[in-house]
Amino acid sequence: MSAPIFSQPSISEEAIAAMADTMRSGWIASAPLVQEFERALAPLACALKPIWLLKI
Repeated sequence: MSAPIFSQPSISEEAIAAMADTMRSGWIASAPLVQEFERALAPLACALKPIWLLKI
């Protein structure tokens, strides 16, 4: 069974380059860009501290 595709994701070249840089750095879950993302996300989530994100 296959699910219908409603739309393809739109991923910018800038986002792809940032992802590649992070992967090449050898740091994934604790990369500086992850910490920057968590700090930026915290106010949107009404959190007093940065939110840790980890998908296993």
